[in-house]
Amino acid sequence: MPTTWRRLVLAGSVSISTLAMAAPASAQAPHPDRLFVRGYGGVTFGTAAGSDRVDGVLAGGGFGIDLSRHFAVIGDVGYVTNLARQDGDEALRHIVSLITLVSGVDAEVTLEARTLSLLGGARYTFRAPDVGLRPFVEGQGGMVRSSYRLKIKDASGTLVSDANSIFKDLIGDTSVTAPAAGAGAGVGIQISNSLWAEAAYHYLRLFGDAKANVHMVSGGVKVTF
Repeated sequence: MPTTWRRLVLAGSVSISTLAMAAPASAQAPHPDRLFVRGYGGVTFGTAAGSDRVDGVLAGGGFGIDLSRHFAVIGDVGYVTNLARQDGDEALRHIVSLITLVSGVDAEVTLEARTLSLLGGARYTFRAPDVGLRPFVEGQGGMVRSSYRLKIKDASGTLVSDANSIFKDLIGDTSVTAPAAGAGAGVGIQISNSLWAEAAYHYLRLFGDAKANVHMVSGGVKVTF
C-alpha cells in the first residue's frame, strides 16, 4: 500500500475513534427495552342493568411491545371469579321466581359467572428522565367468555336438579361470549433496571346480551427485556 494511502487510512481511523469517544453518553447507550411482560391480581366490582353489586377476584397477565418512547401495543388475558352480567342476572331472577312459585321454599340462589377475558390495545406512558415513576393510560377491546354455574342452598336435591334444568332451558348455553371494551390508568414504580411494580384501575364495558359495567383495581409486576 502506498505511503499516502496508509497515512489517509490512519488519519481516518484516528478521527472515527476520536468522534466515538467524544459522543454523548446517551448516543452510545444500548437500545432501550422494547418488550415487557406483566402479571397482576386484584378485585372487581360491578353491576348488570341495575342489579345488586357483584364482587369478584381478578388474576391475569399480558405483554407489551414499545413502538416509541411513549406508545406501546399491549395484550392481556384475565380471569375473574365472579362477574355481573345482564343475561345471567335475568335468568337468575326467573329461577328464583319459579322456585318460590312451585315449592314455596325460601332457598338461597346465587349465580357464578367465571369469566375469561382476551383484550388488546395500546398504552401511553408518561416518561421523565431519571425518574423511577411512570404514570400510564390504556385502552383495550376484545372478548370475554363466561361460564355460568347456579348455586342453590337450603333446598332438596330434586329441587336443585329441576332448577338447574330450568336454568339451562332459560339461558340456552351455560357458556357465552360477549364483546368488551375498556380503559384504565395506573402508575409504574421502578424496583430495578428491568423490574417494575404497577398499580392500576380499569373500567370494562360488556356489550351484547351481557350489558355489564365492571370496575377493576389491580396490582402487579412488569419485567422489561
